[in-house]
Amino acid sequence: MRAFHQQAGETNDSGHSLLDLQRSIIRAVRAMPGNQVCADCGSTNDPTWLSTNFGIIVCIECSGSHRELGVHISRIQSLTLDRLSTSQLLLARHMGNQMFNEIMENTLDERDKLTPESSMEERLRFIREKYVYRAFAAQTCCDAAERLSEVEHAVNNGHLQNLLQAYAEGADLAAPLPGSDLGETSLHLAISREIGDGSSLHIVDFLVQNGGSQLLDKPNSQGMTALHLCAATDRTEPMKLLLKAGADSTIKDATGRTALQIARQYGHLGCLELLENVDKREKSIFENINIDWNLSHDDGSTDFSDDDTVIDERQNGSLTPEKKCPRSRPPSYAGGAVLSTAERCPAAGDSPVLRSRSSTCDSLHHAPPTPTTLPRKPNVYNMGSLKKRAAPLPPGVSLVPPPQAPRASPSPSADNARSLHVTGGVVKVRPAQPPPTPPTPPPALHNGAHHRDEPTPPPRKVYLYVPL
Repeated sequence: MRAFHQQAGETNDSGHSLLDLQRSIIRAVRAMPGNQVCADCGSTNDPTWLSTNFGIIVCIECSGSHRELGVHISRIQSLTLDRLSTSQLLLARHMGNQMFNEIMENTLDERDKLTPESSMEERLRFIREKYVYRAFAAQTCCDAAERLSEVEHAVNNGHLQNLLQAYAEGADLAAPLPGSDLGETSLHLAISREIGDGSSLHIVDFLVQNGGSQLLDKPNSQGMTALHLCAATDRTEPMKLLLKAGADSTIKDATGRTALQIARQYGHLGCLELLENVDKREKSIFENINIDWNLSHDDGSTDFSDDDTVIDERQNGSLTPEKKCPRSRPPSYAGGAVLSTAERCPAAGDSPVLRSRSSTCDSLHHAPPTPTTLPRKPNVYNMGSLKKRAAPLPPGVSLVPPPQAPRASPSPSADNARSLHVTGGVVKVRPAQPPPTPPTPPPALHNGAHHRDEPTPPPRKVYLYVPL
């Protein structure tokens, strides 16, 4: 699934709602290993608070201690109360509580770990040691040069956990890499490794959010910052992360060019549009990234057809319930790729895949009906001026023209209308009889009603009483 340049509640060209995509990503994040409990105290009480720069989930009590550390250490957002952009969910989709604690709590004694019953003072002390001083991470490198070499190796291979290990050991993320002849930083390397498929974008995001301002705008020996590099190589998605974090677009390289001038010179229209929006202060275009989210079948299902209402995101940002209206369902994805029509409509016996409402509607409008799906119409027999409908004839029964019966005087037992009879596999039609003469209406009563047609009662016997 991909996020497009749109605001929440709108739909992209494939009919997929951004709000539905955000919900799907959040469901996938909450299902990751360890994310069912708080990353710090292990509480199951409302673990819905996300540290966007670490990609972990904590409970509401521990989230207060994270906020006290400051946004330069941990940035807390609610998965249920805040409207999160897809860029804020990027690290959470790749990190998870289990992976994070394998590094940040590697040497922690279980007896010293927080519990759901820990006080607020205990939480703040523990969380400061874990995130500020990184006191529980193992030390695997001997010196700063080895730590920086580990950073370069992790970025080259797109390995987030190894990058987190180097960060936990105190590696300088803004230092020039030992393997670069141009004095490039880890951020330069991560951007050059991102080839547009999103495979290294979470590495870029981790460096942008945790490397500090000294990394964000640090130039190489040619005066090119990470933003210059994005403009020169047409890297739109990393550029969104840089501009969202506040990268300076007015810095000039060694030749006196800004990132905007480089994008215009090379004709990189996507980067040019992003940089032009910096001056317009339209930062909403940087919020959502267009990558493959690799959602599974269950995570990617965004069918809310059972809901009584759908959420409509108005321009003022409020969530307004409104009645369902006919709209297409988001497209189906398996492993992040758009399924073809043949894959969305498998033959009988194939494994089921996610189907979209739009594809179903299209098949109803355009696909030719098969004989097995159409109801059989009753046969219509034209007999003179009268048409009679009958059930389909059984096998082996043929239809022959009705015989011309001679005209005869109507008999009292004849039917008023023609009727169909099947005798020995031959359809016979009884001739129609002339309509009977309508009976004379009974005399009306004084109140306008008519006498009911009742049989005449027998005459009553008269009895005379004679006294003896």
